[in-house]
Amino acid sequence: MECQFNEEVSGENLTKEGLLVFNMDAEKWVIFCDGDWPDEVVWRPLVDQAECIVACDAAAHQCLERGITPHVVIGDMDSVDQNEVMKNLSSIQWIVKEHQDNSDLSKALEFARQNNPTTTDVIGIEGGQKGHQIGAYFALFDAPPQTVLHTQNSRIYCIKNRNLTIDSIEIGSTLSLFALGLAEGVSLTGCEWDLSNEKLMPGTRGLNNITTTSKLTIDVKNGAVLACLETNQRGPFGR
Repeated sequence: MECQFNEEVSGENLTKEGLLVFNMDAEKWVIFCDGDWPDEVVWRPLVDQAECIVACDAAAHQCLERGITPHVVIGDMDSVDQNEVMKNLSSIQWIVKEHQDNSDLSKALEFARQNNPTTTDVIGIEGGQKGHQIGAYFALFDAPPQTVLHTQNSRIYCIKNRNLTIDSIEIGSTLSLFALGLAEGVSLTGCEWDLSNEKLMPGTRGLNNITTTSKLTIDVKNGAVLACLETNQRGPFGR
């Protein structure tokens, strides 16, 4: 299908237009940002399993340089050279969202949320302006539930009014929890310092816990908590 240039779209139109060039039942998504990417051992297995690949603006160039074909390029298009990208591939779906209220990553995550993927993995959030890096963490607040930010040595999750199980992790990994506002009914198992129905406030109380098993469970009854898992394992898996 030929590349289509869209005006600002939202709601049902966003979902309808965005599903033109990839499987409507795509469950595994990868979103690439235009920051520094981790080593290939992290992102290559995710790409190999992905059913939908989204590039945020100029991340399309990084994708093509690595032989990755995005299905969708989304953002305000202030950094990407559309003509250059189209020389390499004319079937990309372009979703132009010009408003500056949210980052391109937030726009991509909104797009993903409306399409209800099973997993959403994000690559390329490191480097560049510090505000953009911090903004990526907060973008998780409204992201699809099973979204993971991947960095060189860590995976970052947001547990919001739900529970999360992370399997097949290395014993002795570091886990840090950070409440995004008041978080109530927080429980944690699989670490040196477990939690049971605790109340967390923004701060460093949850910093640098150590995993004691290969399986973590985190439950948040009310509120949201960021979880940063740092491991010596190389690669993306161990959700």
